[in-house]
Amino acid sequence: MVALGASAGGLHSLFTVFENLPDSLDCCIAVATHLSPTHNSFIPELLSRHTHLNVRRADNEPLRNGTIFVAPPRFHLTVEGNNFCLLDQPPLHFVRPNINLLFQSMANSFGPACVAVVLSGTGKDGAEGIRAVKNAGGITLVEDPTDAEFNDMPIAAKLTGCVDFVLSLKGISEKILEICSQAPPCRNHSS
Repeated sequence: MVALGASAGGLHSLFTVFENLPDSLDCCIAVATHLSPTHNSFIPELLSRHTHLNVRRADNEPLRNGTIFVAPPRFHLTVEGNNFCLLDQPPLHFVRPNINLLFQSMANSFGPACVAVVLSGTGKDGAEGIRAVKNAGGITLVEDPTDAEFNDMPIAAKLTGCVDFVLSLKGISEKILEICSQAPPCRNHSS
C-alpha cells in the first residue's frame, strides 16, 4: 500500500511521479491533497491524463492493486483493514482531507507493508503520519525540499528523523516501482 500526501504545488509533483510509473503496478495507491470543500475537485481526471493506471475518487470500498484512489475534498480518507473509509468529520489542524490520518490509518492496517510519500506543500501535515509509518516498519519517502515548489511539508517530514529517502520526483517513482515489484500483493498485515 502506497499513500502520497500533497498540498500547495503538489499537483505538479503528483503528475511527475505518476508519469514515471508503469502502466501496471502491483500495489494500491492512495492520494490525499488539501482541497477547498467549496469547490469540485478534478484531480482524478487531471491525474488520469498523466498515467495509464486506473484513477478514481475514493469511496467506502475495498483497496485494489493497480488503482490510484484520490480522497474527495469534503472527507478524510482512511484505511481500515483492506478497505477505504471516508470520514465526514471537521478539518483536523485546519485541513481536510488530512494526510496524517491517511498515513496513520495505513500504518495501523499494513504495518511494514506500507509506503508514505510527502510531496510539495505548506504547513506540517504528513509529518506525524511519516512517524507512524516508520514506527510501524513501513518505508517513508519525501520530495527533495530543494526541488519542491513549496517545501514546508517535506522539511517538516524530514525533521521527524523518520524519513528513509529524500528523492527527486523521478527518484520517488523509481523507489515506488522498486518497492512494489518486490512486495506481495496489497493485503492487510493482520490477514
